[in-house]
Amino acid sequence: MLRGRFFNDGDKKDAPAVVIINRALAQRYWPGEDVIGKRITFEDNPKDKDWLTIVGVVGDVKDQPNSPGAQPAFWWSALQVTAENMSLVVRSDSDPELLIDAVRKSVAQLNPALALGSVRLMDQIVAGSVATPRFAFILVGLFAGLAILLAAIGTYGVISYSVTQRTPEFGLRMALGAQRLDVLRLVLTQAAKLVLSGTAIGVMLALVLARVLKSLIYEVSPTDPLTFTAIAFSVLAVAIVACYIPARKATEADPMIALRAE
Repeated sequence: MLRGRFFNDGDKKDAPAVVIINRALAQRYWPGEDVIGKRITFEDNPKDKDWLTIVGVVGDVKDQPNSPGAQPAFWWSALQVTAENMSLVVRSDSDPELLIDAVRKSVAQLNPALALGSVRLMDQIVAGSVATPRFAFILVGLFAGLAILLAAIGTYGVISYSVTQRTPEFGLRMALGAQRLDVLRLVLTQAAKLVLSGTAIGVMLALVLARVLKSLIYEVSPTDPLTFTAIAFSVLAVAIVACYIPARKATEADPMIALRAE
């Protein structure tokens, strides 16, 4: 409660109709004004009984975790406006599952004709509200992992083919005094140039396309620098490992075979 009051036992059917609004609604229609005592209606040609007096202003609450902000909202007294279905929220410091039977008995004591259904824990409600974006992210993660795997296989294939084509060259280098470590360093250096350029292009494209995922993430920037840095280094590590295998093969070139070929 920011201003005014909550509903009380005096807000009955025969009492003047009252309503509580949130801060977003107050700021949209009465910016900078005291809204307590003002009236609203939902009728095109309202009568005096159709007007609701604002008695309180409460803080904003977002409907969904990924909502950009709270929407204008209002509440009326259940004693004045009845509904066929209502929601009962119970907070407890103990295990909430142990309270289900107690809540059913309490509702039955109020009115045996009332039915209590769809009992869910708040964790289940929250999980249900993010089920769709969570499933979407699982799919994105699976496709991203598959893309990295295919990229690693492709990188391995390209470097392996290059090493096969240059096997006589590596043998000749070793025949002229080059060490195995020198050949390994040569292959990895050339592969690293390709990997770094590809990663840089990928990061730039990801920065541009990351805005598409903005609606699916909550309290995380689509261009989070820590995420981009971690992923970039992960991709580099995978690519270097894919290049290391054919690079080790290059160090096994036989100098004698290379000399006979020349």
